[in-house]
Amino acid sequence: MPTTLTPSAKLLQLLPEAVVQTDALWEITYLNPAWTTLTGHSVEAALGRSLLEFVHSDDIGTMRSGMHCLA
Repeated sequence: MPTTLTPSAKLLQLLPEAVVQTDALWEITYLNPAWTTLTGHSVEAALGRSLLEFVHSDDIGTMRSGMHCLA
């Protein structure tokens, strides 16, 4: 059953910048379509995966230093 988007959800879909939402363990829970333009990865393929999978290996240490989670 199709879901009707709220005005704010429609706006997120139209933004030219990637909007990324993760859970506390940095698993991707939301991406807008700009993600595909920026990364070349489809939204569907990225959802549920760790954001770290999309970070350059040289930048993982920096990214991890800002992660505050229980795991």
